Amino acid sequence: MSYEVDVGGLGPITVGEGEANQVTVGLVWPSEIASFQWPRLSPSIHCDAEQNPPGTRLRIVGERYGIQGDGQQFTEFTILNDRNPSGPFPAATFTLSLMVMPRHPSDCVMRVQVLFDEAGKVKATYHLRAENNAKKYPVASLRPQEGEHVATVEIPKELEHLKPNALHASVRVDRSGATPRLVAKTQ
Repeated sequence: MSYEVDVGGLGPITVGEGEANQVTVGLVWPSEIASFQWPRLSPSIHCDAEQNPPGTRLRIVGERYGIQGDGQQFTEFTILNDRNPSGPFPAATFTLSLMVMPRHPSDCVMRVQVLFDEAGKVKATYHLRAENNAKKYPVASLRPQEGEHVATVEIPKELEHLKPNALHASVRVDRSGATPRLVAKTQ
């Protein structure tokens, strides 16, 4: 097995403003990474003023690296949106930049992992990328806290054109059916 040094990114990911909306993002590497190539994560705030107006701040409130019980390496970041001033959306958009990993395809699929509360309020989203080889690339997931849920759902056709922050602000999770689904918020 060869070990490539590379950089990449996961996301975009959104997180609502305030402590109630902090999000923990976890990554698990399903294949071996050499010990001298331990991964490093860093949040990268999107510079688009429509997505993140000047003054937007993210704070890393927790960071863990380790080996799971099944022997796979994992990384977790807990991120808090400290301030998202007077923007059109109540969430900040960021990407997790990774160092020391093989490149992964950048083509996005129209699915999103969503973190939500009992009422269906979206607290965070993770826009998934197509992965051709699940054994080669890391797998990311949002980690729910007490009273929160995570589901991977299709983005409704009528909302596919929205940027991540606009989608975050425009939807809620409907749990009335057999599986959770994204629906547009009603005014």
